[in-house]
Amino acid sequence: MTATTRKRSKRMSGKAIAQVRSQMDLHVNDFAACLGVSPASVYRWETAPKPRPRPSVAQVLVGLAGLSSGDLATLGVAIKSVFTANSPTAAITASQLVLAAITRPAE
Repeated sequence: MTATTRKRSKRMSGKAIAQVRSQMDLHVNDFAACLGVSPASVYRWETAPKPRPRPSVAQVLVGLAGLSSGDLATLGVAIKSVFTANSPTAAITASQLVLAAITRPAE
């Protein structure tokens, strides 16, 4: 694909990414695990003037930003309970919760 035919993904500011994580009340490690990235990546995005997560992660972040603060808080509680259970598949389960939340049909 050339630069002119490639779709531009929406970008979020570092502040907006930090706000999503804050509304979910998640530690950087848990947030990173949900997204399949390292905590260092999340830290870089939150502090960079123009964060550049890979396109698939950027799409998830934009989807999360589209949720209400109440939905983000509820999702954060669900994710924390998954990680508290110390399941070997916790990160996968948390990722599935995130994807389900951002792909559910609007009510």
